[in-house]
Amino acid sequence: MVACEICGADVTGGSAFTCTYCGGTFCPAHRLPFNHACPNIEEWKHSKPQKKKAPVVTRNVPVPDDKKIIIAGGVIALVLIILALWFFRVF
Repeated sequence: MVACEICGADVTGGSAFTCTYCGGTFCPAHRLPFNHACPNIEEWKHSKPQKKKAPVVTRNVPVPDDKKIIIAGGVIALVLIILALWFFRVF
């Protein structure tokens, strides 16, 4: 168990924050540099906020390059369209 360097509160592992500018350990209330009088607060003020990057999702989907597969897909689509037109008595 760690104690906050400002208020002395006992901080468990998950809620303990280590300042990246001074290296101190603080509770959630004192985690920000301006809340614990960080000696490197000017560096924090001039730093750019880090943007969270969206995870890149890649899928290995095979692309049908065989002409037979493409023709078969077109024939199936045509048959489905004809069945739908017959079902709704369009022609």
